[in-house]
Amino acid sequence: MENLETLNCQRCGTVYQIRFLKPGENYNDFGIWFCPYCGDLTESIPDWVKGKTQKLGTNYVLISISGGLVDQVKFYAEPIAAVSTLSDFVKNMDVENEDAGVYDKDGLISNAKDFLDENDEFMENPEVFEKI
Repeated sequence: MENLETLNCQRCGTVYQIRFLKPGENYNDFGIWFCPYCGDLTESIPDWVKGKTQKLGTNYVLISISGGLVDQVKFYAEPIAAVSTLSDFVKNMDVENEDAGVYDKDGLISNAKDFLDENDEFMENPEVFEKI
């Protein structure tokens, strides 16, 4: 019998279940559950779950900067979710004061400049998604 935990993301409203018998897709190195769709941190992992999950080999992180300071850090299980959130962030970004990038264990995957044209206006960039 599988142990399931149902979680509801408070940011995007997604309801998802986590199975404990397969590798923990939503568990990061900090012992926190995060939404597999938007990457928002949801709640602390229960102690009884820690022994039944495996940590992800590769985590993806979106770091946003505002006024030269780190504003937000969000963790993702999949690079496509992280880069999609980056793209959404750039749509409303103040180019003069904000920046953001997606990183994995090997370094930068994509940054805000990938979604800006020569006039610093947002542009869709399917090539970014194709390379990940």
